[in-house]
Amino acid sequence: MKLFFVFLSVIILNFHVSAQEKWTDFILPVSLVAIGSYGVNSSSFHSLNSDIKDIMEDLRDGDYMNFDDYLQYFPAISSLFLEYTGVPSEYNVSQRLLLTLTSVVILRASVTLTKDNVAEKRPDFSAKTSFPSGHTATAFMGAELIRQEYGLCWGLAAYTMATGVAFMRLYNERHWFNDVIAGAGFGILSAKLAHLLLPLEERLFKSVFSSKASITFLPSYNYGGTYLSFSLKYQL
Repeated sequence: MKLFFVFLSVIILNFHVSAQEKWTDFILPVSLVAIGSYGVNSSSFHSLNSDIKDIMEDLRDGDYMNFDDYLQYFPAISSLFLEYTGVPSEYNVSQRLLLTLTSVVILRASVTLTKDNVAEKRPDFSAKTSFPSGHTATAFMGAELIRQEYGLCWGLAAYTMATGVAFMRLYNERHWFNDVIAGAGFGILSAKLAHLLLPLEERLFKSVFSSKASITFLPSYNYGGTYLSFSLKYQL
């Protein structure tokens, strides 16, 4: 956990914040991560977690629903393709792909590192990988990408969906309340850091990324199984 905050501090200190990113924009996600982290060892938070778990158990009544396993990816995928429905985008296709890939790398590295170091037990006692919620982080990462690329209205819709994913992680007894709070912070923070790094990455990959590039998304579903897959084609 400490390594992640060291990494975050180095990133922020070494790169100038662009016109799209203000220092105050980082207050919310950092606060969410801090509050969620506090909840790991807080007795008052543990009591709140237990109360919420009991409420979810009454709502669930033994009926688990796992569509959040797929829904978590929808905001991020939508951030790549929403432009093709006629919605004006702040960035071209190469920039959107670079933002998404960078966000995913930052997210997976920070969430995995934190899970391994905190080792919080899940509410269903299935594993010690509860903190933070990776599903919630992925959904909120995509929601923040949509907000910054397509504006507030579409961002609110995406954040509503991301909140639904967070709720389902509680409902399915996969995470504690502080896990989804921190997960939301990790997701938003990853998207914001990706925007912070975009100017540098554009200079590094100037010969590769072009405004004339195009992407093709091919989803597929295995009717005999329980998983959804997709392939992504990037053409210069």
